[in-house]
Parts: sequence; C-alpha cells; structure tokens
Amino acid sequence: MLTVLLFACSAEAPAPGALDWMLGCWTDGSTEECWSREGDVLVGRNGSETMRIRAVSTGVVYEATPAPGSTTTFHQVREAADTVVFEAPEHDFPQRIVYARAGDTLSATISLLDGGKSHTWSWKARPSETSREKAD
Repeated sequence: MLTVLLFACSAEAPAPGALDWMLGCWTDGSTEECWSREGDVLVGRNGSETMRIRAVSTGVVYEATPAPGSTTTFHQVREAADTVVFEAPEHDFPQRIVYARAGDTLSATISLLDGGKSHTWSWKARPSETSREKAD
C-alpha cells in the first residue's frame, strides 16, 4: 500500500463512472461487499453497514453508516486507475480507507493516518456480478 502515497491528490469531483471498477458483488466465502450505482452515487453494503460515495461541493466523500450508528464522512484525498483513498483525520478509527482493485480482487484497507492498526479485507468478484472481469 505504500505506492498509494505516490498518487497525486484529486480535488475535483470524479468523472462519471470513475469508480465503476468497484461495482458488483465481492465475496471471500464468508463475507460479501456489494456496490451499485444509484444515479451519481455509489452505494455499498457489507453486512449491516451501508456506504455511499458521492460528490459534494468540496470534492468526493465516502459516508459509512453502521447499523445502528451514526454516519462518518471520509474525504477522498487520492485516486488512481484502480485505487481510491479516503481520510477522516478527526475520526478515532479508522482514519483512512483505501480501496484497490487488481483483476478479479477488490480489497479494502482501514488504518490510522500513519498506517497503524491496519486491517485489509480481500474479496473475489462473483463472475455473474461484474462485467469487467472479462476485460481483465
């Protein structure tokens, strides 16, 4: 994940479809994370947690809402081909969320800003759920 630090910062809203590489359902056999598009918003679900990625006046945000719980907002700080980084320095944990895709694998890493307390989940695409698999 050190290469993530080399990506240029992005203050602009994403181009339509910029994060579509996250779309589909991803599983590791015991957990599943599914992402879909609802208009200009990406909506993700993982267990009882709902996530939303959307453009706001200050850039792009990732909103995580555990059930039950309040929403925590992370701001996009970097984006590259198949990687996106969101941060919320004022949040206790996590402070950083990194999504990356490599072929048919989607991973999510949560950590403190300094990389401490890092935990990564990796899921494989369900072939019927993602059309991009054939292109990779």
